[in-house]
Amino acid sequence: MFDAAVSPTDSSAGLGIVVRDDRGEWVYGISRFIGRCSILMAELWAILEGISFAWSQGYQYVELESDNLEAVHLALSTSPDETVCGLVLSIKDGLRKIRHVTLRHVYREGNRVANRLATMGRMQRGPRVTLSEAPAELREIVEAEKSQTEEAFTFDPGGV
Repeated sequence: MFDAAVSPTDSSAGLGIVVRDDRGEWVYGISRFIGRCSILMAELWAILEGISFAWSQGYQYVELESDNLEAVHLALSTSPDETVCGLVLSIKDGLRKIRHVTLRHVYREGNRVANRLATMGRMQRGPRVTLSEAPAELREIVEAEKSQTEEAFTFDPGGV
């Protein structure tokens, strides 16, 4: 799961990523400051960071979950009009490196852990932080989120 948080006052943005195993258990958490941008751009940065992390770890079967349906659709779009953004092109290149990727849209309520990590990233203004264990204040939410997916889209590397 991944999410982005953007301050309405100064547009400072952070991203949060929760890496889970096939049972929904916490593997890693990532929190990072990404600068100033819109919420859509921040969500796209979060998708790219999630894909890059999965690829760097050698994962070949990946399910990515986001609460931003517009970002998911842009990442999977085959329309030339929707791929002019360099960030979207980088996402598509990253998707091609992984054997099987499913992007899922989840309700905002099912993405609270990634949102909290994104908020931490927005506020930390420093380098990426990787957490091998869920912070104590997030453990209850980690358990509650295990199965709140809404809609899945499978990436077809030949279609992009």
